[in-house]
Amino acid sequence: MITMVAIADGSIVGFSKFNPDENDLRALYVASNYVGQGFGKALFNAVIREAEARGLTEFTFHSTITGKDFYERQGCENCGPEDRVLSSGNRIQGYFMRKRIGNVKP
Repeated sequence: MITMVAIADGSIVGFSKFNPDENDLRALYVASNYVGQGFGKALFNAVIREAEARGLTEFTFHSTITGKDFYERQGCENCGPEDRVLSSGNRIQGYFMRKRIGNVKP
């Protein structure tokens, strides 16, 4: 598992967790007061670069309803809605997503 962080003003404001062995983005989060400032895009592009460096051609992940538009703007394919059960037992609605890897612009 690879964890990346975004830092602003000396604090962690976002993170991503990527499992290259399973071609799976496990998490990408940015604190609400930093959304829209490019931290999510920077973290997502860092995941793509890591996947490319490992020779992957795509990775998949589960998006929340609120994250779907962000991922679609990053060129991800929405593979359809899904319900997931979290380790806490809570059920959430979301989308199964796929990112095919090409060149990443900085």
